[in-house]
Amino acid sequence: GNSAFSSNSSKASVAQAVAQPSHAKLAKDGNVGYVAVDEGFDRSWRRVGLALDRVGFTVEDRDRAQGIYFVRYLDLDKDAKSKSAASDKGLFARFFSGSDDKAKSAQRYRIAVKQVDAGSRVTVQNSDGKAEISSTADRILALLAEQLK
Repeated sequence: GNSAFSSNSSKASVAQAVAQPSHAKLAKDGNVGYVAVDEGFDRSWRRVGLALDRVGFTVEDRDRAQGIYFVRYLDLDKDAKSKSAASDKGLFARFFSGSDDKAKSAQRYRIAVKQVDAGSRVTVQNSDGKAEISSTADRILALLAEQLK
């Protein structure tokens, strides 16, 4: 027999882990992506806040009444591309260009949480509050969906 699973409690927790439904999934509405969360606004709002924290966003402000987190996100992929384009700056200049550089290239976004029926919808907006449609937005949503599962 398999002694690792001899205790009932570990069996139960394994079964539970398998049966645990995913609470969030990526979806599209036309060409605008979003994360569909099967929990109401209050819980989703709290969990999105925690997820942003874990993924390394800088939350500059939040407006709970509107359901919006104002964040900065440094898209490292994009950053790497623009850096390699500027490779004539020389290796050391690249390594030692200070962190102010990073802060400047960090984009401002809004992460909006909206109650929809019994669940919530999480979308990415640009700094003007319009739907952000870009590979960066897709990446942000994928990160959040992963954290909110």
